[in-house]
Amino acid sequence: MTNIPQPYPPLAIIEERFFGESATVNPQKMAKSEASIGEAANLSNWLKDRIKSVATQRSLATPEHPSPGQIWSLAYAGQHAGQLLSGRIPILLDEQREDGSWHGWIVSNDTDYAALDDVILDSSESTISPLATMVQTWNSIQAHWDSGAPFLGQIQSAQLEMLRAVSRIPRLQYAPKGQPCQPTWREISPGILALTGQALGDADDPRWAYRRLYREFALACLPETPSEHEFDV
Repeated sequence: MTNIPQPYPPLAIIEERFFGESATVNPQKMAKSEASIGEAANLSNWLKDRIKSVATQRSLATPEHPSPGQIWSLAYAGQHAGQLLSGRIPILLDEQREDGSWHGWIVSNDTDYAALDDVILDSSESTISPLATMVQTWNSIQAHWDSGAPFLGQIQSAQLEMLRAVSRIPRLQYAPKGQPCQPTWREISPGILALTGQALGDADDPRWAYRRLYREFALACLPETPSEHEFDV
């Protein structure tokens, strides 16, 4: 591929969030609100302002109990290269397991890195935090909800069913090569559309490295997460 658009934020910034020296967080000082999450995540000023604005505009009522379709900032802990890591990360809850844990998907705001199986949520929807605008349906995890988790929003049941459908679509072995930073509407089933990115490109497409980074994080810090995923070009 030539003339590949360069997604924002750069991969180095994302890696620093997860594995840099500032990534280790005292669990007793974990963020309790969206505003404080934004301050701790090395986000741009405009995004911090957007987070505070949405938190002010929407209902501040937090559900007492988790349920499918909700987005929470859940705690994680693990090790990477000998370094202890802990903090919180947005997770969209899918379904609860018998042991009380939840199956779900990691959610980010890195929409420039979207591929066919990343679903971009409506950023103007006042019930969803700007921290949680892209669902990584390829990055399914298993995590535990805790009563101190900040609530980041709720999607409708129809959207949840659409996300489940996207997560079940097999990877297209011979899909046309795409590029980052190119959101497009994709028909998931007759009459059902999802806003996603384009198909993954060749080895120099930065979205491959993005996925490996996020999956490395998930396996290191959410240890109950299943590992049956392929990230080879």
